[in-house]
Amino acid sequence: MSLVKIQLILVLLIALEGLSSFSGDIRFRKIDMKSGLSYNSVLYVAEDHEKIIWIGTREGLNKFNGVDNVIYKHDFEDSTSLSNNHINCIYESRINKVQWVGTAEGLNRYNRLKDNFRQYLFTPDSTGVSNGYVKCIAEDSNNQLCIGTSNGLNIYNPKTECFRHILLEESSASSNNIISLFNDTTDGLWLGTKGGLFLWSVHHQLPVRFDSLVKSELSDIEIRDIKKDKDGTYWVATEKNGLYSFTFSKGVVQNITRLFTGNSKILSDHIRKILIDNDSLWLS
Repeated sequence: MSLVKIQLILVLLIALEGLSSFSGDIRFRKIDMKSGLSYNSVLYVAEDHEKIIWIGTREGLNKFNGVDNVIYKHDFEDSTSLSNNHINCIYESRINKVQWVGTAEGLNRYNRLKDNFRQYLFTPDSTGVSNGYVKCIAEDSNNQLCIGTSNGLNIYNPKTECFRHILLEESSASSNNIISLFNDTTDGLWLGTKGGLFLWSVHHQLPVRFDSLVKSELSDIEIRDIKKDKDGTYWVATEKNGLYSFTFSKGVVQNITRLFTGNSKILSDHIRKILIDNDSLWLS
């Protein structure tokens, strides 16, 4: 393993990037419904290029500037409101800095000037997403917006405002249930699903199952997160099978290692998120 230290923290990973370099007492400010948050159950936190903190909850989206908090919720009578209050993911595009919000019922694009949203709901054609439950958003090496849903991958075309619907495997509900996306500028886009790990590279028109590249235990395992450290080692968080690491170069997989409660100091085999901070690996 290339990382020196592995930490397991069974709490929400918030602002860990600043903690490693901070000396002295660490103080937390609590933000909850009493102080203006839309709901206490927080599912996602992100910071945009203007240093605004976006907080996704089970009951609405919050835009927090450090002082004031603005709440966005679905309004049945307003088509420019959020499509749903259950916020699964928040993502800001690299080039045009557009804020995207994935919910339990559709994808939303935030309009900063009008302070409202464009909704993209489930449709069988290319005008909407392939499934309303949007779980993850990322961009590939060509700056294409990629959206993972409970039924397939969607590629957004900003010129036509349409989507390309991609099923990873035609007859597999678990493999098309995409939980996580990781853009690797070297090898392509990694897709973590309820049915294993997939890779979509420039060499393939469609994502290919990871175990077709190598005989691997990662087949049919629920993949929660994928990251790559500075030494080129990939780290894969799973729901029930602990943590995996491997190296991958030019289609060749090597050094597959599994860390779980039976062979390491990891406290749980249910791992949801990975954060790489210098020589430390933080797990939740």
